[in-house]
Formats: sequence, structure tokens, C-alpha cells
Amino acid sequence: MDAVLIGGWGVNPETMRTATALLPPGAKCRVVPPISGCAEDAANSEFAVGWSFGAWRILAAAAGGTVFRGRVLLLAPFMSFCSDFGLGGRCSQAQVLWLHRWLKRDSTAALTDFYMRADLGPLPAGLPYDREDLLRGLEHMAEDASVGLREFVTKGLPEGWRAVVGAKDRLLDGAAICRALPGCNLAPDAGHGLESLVASMKGGNRAF
Repeated sequence: MDAVLIGGWGVNPETMRTATALLPPGAKCRVVPPISGCAEDAANSEFAVGWSFGAWRILAAAAGGTVFRGRVLLLAPFMSFCSDFGLGGRCSQAQVLWLHRWLKRDSTAALTDFYMRADLGPLPAGLPYDREDLLRGLEHMAEDASVGLREFVTKGLPEGWRAVVGAKDRLLDGAAICRALPGCNLAPDAGHGLESLVASMKGGNRAF
């Protein structure tokens, strides 16, 4: 089985290797940042996994007509990241735009603050991926969900898809996410961090 794992915003994509614990033994995995085209590329794999902004990339691609031929797992998914748009985001649009400006001035300080707020642990050295892609990601995260995306999620998860969000997520209101995305599961002890989400699905709750 070949799998593509799409990371979250501002996080080194290698972090996604933690999610291989949820995949079938022997799966061949490729980890990528949540940049333009990543979801469309992952659609050709047997298993696509997206975390946070990576999950948004998958949802947005599917809403735009991309067909995922294999299984899909969404970890901490969101449709609109900002609280302004009423789909489960906890951060205001003003906060996201402020982070965008801060990232231009001092990338390390901006990312350190984001890691702290999201409870992601210490910031690794260096940028996780290209700064221009980080800025473009924040621009997407500051936007409302498109009409197409809103319509797509109201139908619930397609066959072969699973999703989980943490009840202790500092960036997302897990219960609201589950209401907006029928079929999404709420993990009572998980936060936004990948390790806690993976732990919530281990054992009898493996992805598939």
C-alpha cells in the first residue's frame, strides 16, 4: 500500500511519520507539507492522511471535484479555521492575519508563539518548509469556507473516509467540528497535537 501523509501548517512534514502507526503494516509512506497541489497528488495514493491544514487541503480538493481513489483519514480537520465563520475554529481572523504579518517580520518568533498556543511542544530549528508557502497557508486559513466546501461537508464523510478531532484541541472546537462534519469522531483525551490524536486511534480504533 502506498500512502501520502500531509502535514499541518508550520510543522515539519517529517512529523507526520507518527501517523504511520495507524496504517497497515508495510505501507510505503511519503510525507509532504500542506502546500498547493499536495492533496491532488495524494488523491492518487491508496491512503491519504491529512492533519489540520493538511486535512483542510484534502477537504478543499474533494469539494473542488478531486476524486480520492483510496482511503482517507483526516486528523483535526477544519473547514474554516477562523471563529468568525462559525464552523468550529477558535482563532479569530484578526489573529490569523496578525500572525501572517508577524511571520513576515520574525518567522521564528511567530512560529514559536503558534507552537505554544497549539500545544505542539518546542519549535524545531529552522523553518519547517518554504516561508512563502507558510504565508500562503495563513492566507487560506484566514478565509471562510467556500460554498462548495460547505456543501461537500454537509453530506458527511464519503465512503472510505474517517476523521477525528480532539475534545481538548486549543485551536478547534471539537464538538462543533463534529456537528459541521457528520461522521467525524470526537477523541475525548486528544488535543491538536498529532501524537495525542494517533494515540486516541491506536489498538481497536486503528484508522481502518
